[in-house]
Amino acid sequence: MNKQRWITLLLACIMLLSPLPTMQVEVSAEEVNVPTLSIEKTNLQFEENVQILYAVKVTDADPATLPEADFGMLYWTAPQESYELGKEEHLIPTSGKMTIDGECFYIFEYKKLAAKQMTDDVYARAYLKADGKIIYSAVEKYSVLQYACNMLGRTAAGTENEELKELLMDMLDYGASAQKNFNYKTDRLANGDFY
Repeated sequence: MNKQRWITLLLACIMLLSPLPTMQVEVSAEEVNVPTLSIEKTNLQFEENVQILYAVKVTDADPATLPEADFGMLYWTAPQESYELGKEEHLIPTSGKMTIDGECFYIFEYKKLAAKQMTDDVYARAYLKADGKIIYSAVEKYSVLQYACNMLGRTAAGTENEELKELLMDMLDYGASAQKNFNYKTDRLANGDFY
Protein backbone atom coordinates (compact mmCIF):
# COMPACT_ATOMS: atom_id res chain seq x y z
CA MET A 1 0.00 0.00 0.00
CA ASN A 2 1.12 3.45 -0.66
CA LYS A 3 1.67 6.01 2.07
CA GLN A 4 -1.44 8.08 1.22
CA ARG A 5 -3.74 5.05 1.56
CA TRP A 6 -2.19 4.20 4.94
CA ILE A 7 -2.80 7.71 6.19
CA THR A 8 -6.41 7.69 4.91
CA LEU A 9 -7.03 4.27 6.49
CA LEU A 10 -5.47 5.41 9.77
CA LEU A 11 -7.60 8.57 9.85
CA ALA A 12 -10.75 6.54 9.11
CA CYS A 13 -9.95 4.15 11.98
CA ILE A 14 -9.30 7.05 14.35
CA MET A 15 -12.62 8.65 13.39
CA LEU A 16 -14.50 5.36 13.87
CA LEU A 17 -12.96 4.74 17.27
CA SER A 18 -13.39 8.30 18.53
CA PRO A 19 -16.52 8.99 20.54
CA LEU A 20 -19.01 11.04 18.66
CA PRO A 21 -20.26 14.20 20.33
CA THR A 22 -23.61 13.62 21.96
CA MET A 23 -26.49 16.00 21.81
CA GLN A 24 -28.45 16.59 24.94
CA VAL A 25 -32.09 17.36 24.45
CA GLU A 26 -33.85 18.99 27.34
CA VAL A 27 -37.53 18.29 27.70
CA SER A 28 -39.55 20.72 29.71
CA ALA A 29 -42.00 19.50 32.33
CA GLU A 30 -44.88 20.71 30.18
CA GLU A 31 -43.89 18.38 27.34
CA VAL A 32 -43.98 15.21 29.49
CA ASN A 33 -47.37 14.22 30.84
CA VAL A 34 -46.62 12.66 34.19
CA PRO A 35 -49.81 11.68 35.99
CA THR A 36 -50.50 13.46 39.26
CA LEU A 37 -52.82 12.42 42.06
CA SER A 38 -54.76 14.58 44.45
CA ILE A 39 -57.26 13.77 47.16
CA GLU A 40 -59.98 16.20 46.19
CA LYS A 41 -62.94 15.34 48.39
CA THR A 42 -63.58 13.67 51.72
CA ASN A 43 -66.88 12.62 53.22
CA LEU A 44 -68.43 10.20 55.68
CA GLN A 45 -70.74 7.33 54.96
CA PHE A 46 -73.20 6.25 57.63
CA GLU A 47 -74.23 2.63 57.42
CA GLU A 48 -73.47 -0.16 59.88
CA ASN A 49 -70.36 1.79 60.84
CA VAL A 50 -68.87 5.16 60.02
CA GLN A 51 -66.53 5.22 57.02
CA ILE A 52 -64.33 7.97 55.67
CA LEU A 53 -64.65 8.26 51.90
CA TYR A 54 -61.92 9.75 49.72
CA ALA A 55 -62.32 10.89 46.11
CA VAL A 56 -59.00 10.87 44.25
CA LYS A 57 -58.51 12.74 41.00
CA VAL A 58 -55.92 11.69 38.41
CA THR A 59 -54.67 14.40 36.06
CA ASP A 60 -52.51 14.10 32.94
CA ALA A 61 -53.69 10.54 32.36
CA ASP A 62 -56.84 9.00 30.98
CA PRO A 63 -58.56 7.19 33.88
CA ALA A 64 -60.15 4.77 31.41
CA THR A 65 -56.71 3.45 30.43
CA LEU A 66 -55.29 3.05 33.94
CA PRO A 67 -55.83 -0.36 35.56
CA GLU A 68 -57.53 -0.04 38.95
CA ALA A 69 -55.04 -2.60 40.30
CA ASP A 70 -52.33 0.07 39.94
CA PHE A 71 -54.10 2.37 42.42
CA GLY A 72 -54.28 2.24 46.16
CA MET A 73 -54.65 4.33 49.28
CA LEU A 74 -52.20 4.09 52.15
CA TYR A 75 -53.39 4.81 55.69
CA TRP A 76 -51.80 5.56 59.05
CA THR A 77 -53.34 6.47 62.41
CA ALA A 78 -50.32 8.44 63.64
CA PRO A 79 -47.96 10.96 62.03
CA GLN A 80 -45.04 9.35 60.16
CA GLU A 81 -41.58 10.43 59.08
CA SER A 82 -42.23 8.89 55.67
CA TYR A 83 -45.57 8.12 54.06
CA GLU A 84 -44.55 5.54 51.47
CA LEU A 85 -45.78 2.26 50.03
CA GLY A 86 -44.56 -0.58 52.20
CA LYS A 87 -44.66 1.47 55.41
CA GLU A 88 -48.45 1.79 55.71
CA GLU A 89 -50.69 0.45 58.47
CA HIS A 90 -53.41 -0.28 55.93
CA LEU A 91 -53.45 -0.46 52.13
CA ILE A 92 -56.89 -0.34 50.56
CA PRO A 93 -57.65 -0.70 46.83
CA THR A 94 -60.13 1.56 45.11
CA SER A 95 -63.76 0.58 45.32
CA GLY A 96 -64.28 1.95 41.81
CA LYS A 97 -64.83 5.15 39.87
CA MET A 98 -67.51 7.77 40.39
CA THR A 99 -68.44 10.87 38.46
CA ILE A 100 -68.79 13.92 40.71
CA ASP A 101 -69.65 17.30 39.20
CA GLY A 102 -68.81 15.93 35.74
CA GLU A 103 -65.33 14.68 36.71
CA CYS A 104 -64.09 11.12 37.18
CA PHE A 105 -62.77 10.21 40.65
CA TYR A 106 -61.47 7.00 42.16
CA ILE A 107 -63.25 6.26 45.45
CA PHE A 108 -61.54 4.79 48.51
CA GLU A 109 -63.33 3.74 51.70
CA TYR A 110 -61.62 3.65 55.08
CA LYS A 111 -63.66 1.28 57.26
CA LYS A 112 -61.21 0.65 60.09
CA LEU A 113 -62.72 3.03 62.68
CA ALA A 114 -64.38 1.96 65.89
CA ALA A 115 -66.80 4.31 67.66
CA LYS A 116 -64.14 5.23 70.22
CA GLN A 117 -61.86 6.48 67.40
CA MET A 118 -63.98 9.39 66.14
CA THR A 119 -61.37 11.90 67.30
CA ASP A 120 -58.44 9.98 65.78
CA ASP A 121 -56.75 11.57 62.80
CA VAL A 122 -56.30 9.30 59.79
CA TYR A 123 -53.43 10.09 57.44
CA ALA A 124 -54.16 9.01 53.87
CA ARG A 125 -52.04 9.05 50.75
CA ALA A 126 -53.08 7.81 47.32
CA TYR A 127 -50.57 6.14 45.05
CA LEU A 128 -50.43 5.11 41.40
CA LYS A 129 -47.94 2.80 39.71
CA ALA A 130 -47.14 4.24 36.28
CA ASP A 131 -44.19 3.82 33.94
CA GLY A 132 -42.21 1.86 36.54
CA LYS A 133 -42.58 4.61 39.13
CA ILE A 134 -44.80 5.18 42.12
CA ILE A 135 -46.61 8.51 42.06
CA TYR A 136 -48.09 9.82 45.31
CA SER A 137 -50.71 12.37 46.25
CA ALA A 138 -50.18 14.77 49.12
CA VAL A 139 -50.94 13.34 52.56
CA GLU A 140 -54.49 14.12 53.74
CA LYS A 141 -55.15 14.27 57.49
CA TYR A 142 -58.83 13.77 58.29
CA SER A 143 -61.11 12.48 61.04
CA VAL A 144 -64.75 11.78 61.77
CA LEU A 145 -64.64 14.69 64.21
CA GLN A 146 -63.31 17.04 61.53
CA TYR A 147 -66.18 16.12 59.22
CA ALA A 148 -68.69 16.65 62.03
CA CYS A 149 -67.19 20.01 63.03
CA ASN A 150 -67.25 21.17 59.40
CA MET A 151 -70.87 20.12 58.90
CA LEU A 152 -71.98 21.56 62.25
CA GLY A 153 -70.50 24.93 61.30
CA ARG A 154 -67.73 24.92 63.90
CA THR A 155 -64.86 24.91 61.39
CA ALA A 156 -66.60 25.55 58.05
CA ALA A 157 -69.84 26.99 56.69
CA GLY A 158 -71.78 23.91 57.81
CA THR A 159 -75.01 22.40 56.63
CA GLU A 160 -78.58 23.63 56.87
CA ASN A 161 -79.87 20.06 57.14
CA GLU A 162 -81.21 19.85 60.70
CA GLU A 163 -81.60 16.06 60.60
CA LEU A 164 -77.93 15.67 59.66
CA LYS A 165 -76.91 18.04 62.46
CA GLU A 166 -78.93 15.99 64.96
CA LEU A 167 -77.41 12.75 63.64
CA LEU A 168 -73.90 14.19 63.96
CA MET A 169 -74.49 15.39 67.54
CA ASP A 170 -75.87 11.95 68.51
CA MET A 171 -72.92 10.28 66.75
CA LEU A 172 -70.42 12.43 68.67
CA ASP A 173 -72.20 11.65 71.95
CA TYR A 174 -72.01 7.94 71.10
CA GLY A 175 -68.30 8.29 70.28
CA ALA A 176 -67.65 10.05 73.61
CA SER A 177 -69.53 7.31 75.48
CA ALA A 178 -67.42 4.66 73.72
CA GLN A 179 -64.26 6.55 74.65
CA LYS A 180 -65.31 6.61 78.30
CA ASN A 181 -66.33 2.95 78.27
CA PHE A 182 -62.99 1.84 76.82
CA ASN A 183 -60.97 4.53 78.67
CA TYR A 184 -59.65 5.70 75.29
CA LYS A 185 -58.36 9.27 74.86
CA THR A 186 -60.82 10.62 77.42
CA ASP A 187 -58.98 13.96 77.36
CA ARG A 188 -60.30 14.45 73.78
CA LEU A 189 -63.93 13.37 73.91
CA ALA A 190 -65.77 13.43 70.58
CA ASN A 191 -68.51 15.70 71.96
CA GLY A 192 -66.05 18.03 73.70
CA ASP A 193 -65.02 21.48 72.56
CA PHE A 194 -61.24 20.95 72.33
CA TYR A 195 -61.24 20.78 68.51
